[in-house]
Amino acid sequence: MKLSYFQILSQHPIDIEIGHIKPITIGTIRHIGEDIYKSLLFYAVLNVNKFYKNFIPDRYNEYLSSSKEEQDAVSLFDLVCGVDDIIADYEYLFNLFFVEDIKFSIRDKRFNIIEKTNEADQDGEVHHVINENNFDEVINIIAQLCNMENSSAQDEYSNIKDKATRDLYAQIENARRKRRSKKAVKKEDPMYNIGNMISVVSAYGNNGLNCLDIDNVTIANLYDQFIRIIIDRQYHISARNVSVWGDSDKKFKGDSYLKNLNET
Repeated sequence: MKLSYFQILSQHPIDIEIGHIKPITIGTIRHIGEDIYKSLLFYAVLNVNKFYKNFIPDRYNEYLSSSKEEQDAVSLFDLVCGVDDIIADYEYLFNLFFVEDIKFSIRDKRFNIIEKTNEADQDGEVHHVINENNFDEVINIIAQLCNMENSSAQDEYSNIKDKATRDLYAQIENARRKRRSKKAVKKEDPMYNIGNMISVVSAYGNNGLNCLDIDNVTIANLYDQFIRIIIDRQYHISARNVSVWGDSDKKFKGDSYLKNLNET
């Protein structure tokens, strides 16, 4: 399910039939901590390929060498349900975004979506579930609300039908992974740090927001406003250059600032 631009920018929960997913706000991120939020984003964009690479690397080459049919048969949900700590992380993630309460059932191997009729109702009733049939779709929606993309593609080599070629690519990928593990982790671009984006939007947004009242802004709105400021600055620079030097190449677009940021 691809969310519309309107849905992504809305502050209201999105009805996905099995429940309601609400966008996360700056205030919520401030409350849980930026580091925890960033770690949760990893689970929002997790797929089978990333699971093998990060959690069971000793079987990663075996996975890459398997046929496309075998790779497609691997369920991310089944992999997740095999690790208690990861189950707990997803339960936390879902409770952060769902209006309803989410609780994992070991017996039924599913995340129960629980609705309470009133405040006195301690247990509530299970109305819907998150299971192998809709798990990927749910985390994909959460990823979109966080300005992230969750690819359902298993890995970049899954379309290679020749086993010998896949084996070769698996060896190359393994060598790359070992080299990367020896290098220091690349630091986050400070320009896209949440704190810096808050500062820029508060100072240059001309939308009435400031560092004191920005807690109610969703992370999707923050990214949107930040990128809009960049586009607006670039537009004015280009317009000024064209007014002085002309546009002989016909590259200047007078409506470039109206670009739909949700376009693929």
